Amino acid sequence: MQDVAPPLLTEDELALINGLQLRPRASWAELGRALEVEPVTVARRFGRLSDQGAA
Repeated sequence: MQDVAPPLLTEDELALINGLQLRPRASWAELGRALEVEPVTVARRFGRLSDQGAA
């Protein structure tokens, strides 16, 4: 049986995780401004990370 490696995180995903570590109560809008993306993009990325168990 082979072990399945977890998917690698992108730079954008790592930046989002770092932003949440620095400001865990930041809104999607605040994080979006810091990451230079739309708030809906931040929410979508977080949902994907959460589903993967990475965040």
